[in-house]
Amino acid sequence: MSSVCIKNIPDHLHARLKEQALRNRRSLNQEIVLLLEAAVSGGTGRRPDADDVLAAALASRKRCRGVLSDKELARARTTGRA
Repeated sequence: MSSVCIKNIPDHLHARLKEQALRNRRSLNQEIVLLLEAAVSGGTGRRPDADDVLAAALASRKRCRGVLSDKELARARTTGRA
């Protein structure tokens, strides 16, 4: 992999990048690479793969434990479906 050194980044931009990386639970480098990929691809960068989607679903379910029972979650999934 190649490396790039970016010099003279304004302090306010550096701070915003760091805040965004923290919110997205990424390193500053990972955040910058993802933003560059999105900029050159004209989209959002890479598409989430199945592992990303599964991890997000499991994390969401874990947050709901104690709030909703497995029975309530199952009922919510099937409500309104034919």
